[in-house]
Amino acid sequence: MYSNRRNRKYLIRQGILLLADSYHAKGRKTMTKIDNLSSQAINLANKHKTAEYNRSIKRDFPNLEQDSNLLLEAYKKINEQVKSHKRIIPSAEWLLDNFYMVEEQSKQIQQQLPNNLREFPLLESGIPRVYAIAEDIVSFTDGRLDEDILIEYLREYQNITPLTSCELWIVPLMVKIALIKRIREIAIHMVELQKQKNEGSKWGALLLENIDAPKEELQRLIMEHDRINGYMSPSYAEAMLQVFRNGGSKGSSLITWLDGKLALQGMDIDEMLQKEHQYRAKYQISIGNAITSLKFLQSIKWEDIFEELSFLEKTLRKDPSGYYSKMEFASRDY
Repeated sequence: MYSNRRNRKYLIRQGILLLADSYHAKGRKTMTKIDNLSSQAINLANKHKTAEYNRSIKRDFPNLEQDSNLLLEAYKKINEQVKSHKRIIPSAEWLLDNFYMVEEQSKQIQQQLPNNLREFPLLESGIPRVYAIAEDIVSFTDGRLDEDILIEYLREYQNITPLTSCELWIVPLMVKIALIKRIREIAIHMVELQKQKNEGSKWGALLLENIDAPKEELQRLIMEHDRINGYMSPSYAEAMLQVFRNGGSKGSSLITWLDGKLALQGMDIDEMLQKEHQYRAKYQISIGNAITSLKFLQSIKWEDIFEELSFLEKTLRKDPSGYYSKMEFASRDY
């Protein structure tokens, strides 16, 4: 169980775990670096202050049913793009290919989520402490999780503030909730990006169709475009540029016009393309990490990790008779 863990623990402690946050445009950015996982856990533990009395769970705690509905809506919209033979961004393919797995996980979480969350230690903000920990792990690693990361983070956190047995046992469930929330947030962004791309393609095609129209008519169309689309997002402009380029020589003057519009926004075509590719890569990596980690949590043997991290377990294993350590897990758990 621990063969691979020992090999990687030093790397994690030294903070050189890298996230594959590479981009496909010119001027590719270097991979994002996790500077110090241990320090992050320690800092959070020092910041956390639990409420002195029971409070109600704050509304900021994820609403799983609402998240599921939003994910379903995003899935339907992206699927409609595929059925209409429209080009979709690569990150959207992750959602299409794994939607039913994510949906099934969400349903299982809703069934497994304890009704007594108010009895768990709550932060002064009204959020269960264990969920705040789970969300921080997901955020800090960009959703890229494995056994070593979870163990390292939780061990360092508990060096400052030990978790209750109930909190420690429910960590995987809380991490799943945080991952699904992250997938939902990315899906909403993807739908918006797809909408912008569709609008860019639509207006690009309309302008290209009227390139040979009388000058006054084309000018009127451009003014109408500018009135409706005051700002061109990279996704919008990239889709429009693609239409112009596909138009051959007819689109060359429109490319010049587009470059001028982008200049008014403080960028040129190359910079716009770089930003668009960065957005695509960022969302593709983030949703890929989250979905892969969700699958990883389905197969993890948490009882072994629980017993390794539990302060109570370490105490019970000091049983002078030695009988406790010889029990099967079900008996020790009981």
